[in-house]
Amino acid sequence: DLGSDPRSVGFPEHHPAMKTFLGVPILLRGVAYGNLYLTEKEGGAEFTQDDEDLVTLLAAQAAVAIENARLYESATRWLRQLESLSEVGNALAGELDLGRLLDLIASRLRELVDARLVTIALPAPGGDLRIAAAEGEDVQGMLGMTLGRESSKTGRVFERGRSERIDSVLEDPEMDQAAARALAMSAALYVPLLTRGKTIGVLVAHDKLGADPRFTDDDLRLAETFASRAATAVDLTERVSRDSLRRVVEAQELERKRLARELHDQTGQALTSIILGLRTVEEAGSDEARHEAVAGLRELVVDTLHDVRRLAVELRPKALDDFGLVPALERLV
Repeated sequence: DLGSDPRSVGFPEHHPAMKTFLGVPILLRGVAYGNLYLTEKEGGAEFTQDDEDLVTLLAAQAAVAIENARLYESATRWLRQLESLSEVGNALAGELDLGRLLDLIASRLRELVDARLVTIALPAPGGDLRIAAAEGEDVQGMLGMTLGRESSKTGRVFERGRSERIDSVLEDPEMDQAAARALAMSAALYVPLLTRGKTIGVLVAHDKLGADPRFTDDDLRLAETFASRAATAVDLTERVSRDSLRRVVEAQELERKRLARELHDQTGQALTSIILGLRTVEEAGSDEARHEAVAGLRELVVDTLHDVRRLAVELRPKALDDFGLVPALERLV
């Protein structure tokens, strides 16, 4: 313990056999990293001023080495995180299925902040929030769980649109303590998914793995950076999904109109002609005229049958069932 003065040296507990002692602080730019202790100088002599100067120099070099090691560790950690964010960004950009995208977001965030559990809550049709993805320990029964906007911490973070780091859920007045106990939650990160000035969901990380379940400020900043990319991906996927649905509905409507027009203009007229041809057969004055009318009627029925078969093939080509979409398109071309 260096005490309030970083230049002071805390002496270890006195040992009865200890006769000589030298201690200097490991200091760099006023920051104390620890102490360097020496005891029992050889021969039983006292430590001198030269000894103290030498040990002080060694302590200063040790402080530089410690700071360099910490800076290197910090830089290496951030480099790994940036690489992970870049990898996540590429993965998110290539996934357009919302369910798989949410699972990917929850899984990657859990890896980035080393959390026990990560959940994603999205707005539900009734106005509340619904857990749409969960990754980690004890996720059974969580998917589809409804969270009230006013009665849950997740809902309040959604409304405020601001991240929160909770070091102790038991001391947070907005937490649902029963739910926290059910999830065995001690600490948490709440990060809203924000895009175009609107909150579209909330990421929640539960308990950092290890001896200390609390998340750090670095974890929060990393989660916010990740959430901004995730929010863009979720928003894009939802818009693509809505646009795809709209296009499918429009295509179905156009196909229905085309089919109705074909049935009316071709098949309907052909059937009308068949009815008129039957009347001609009935009214034929001779066998020759009757045979001629029947032949014409048979030809008309065959042409109509071909038209109906053509419509069926256009609606569902046999190649689509037999070989798949790509060969069917190539054959169409």
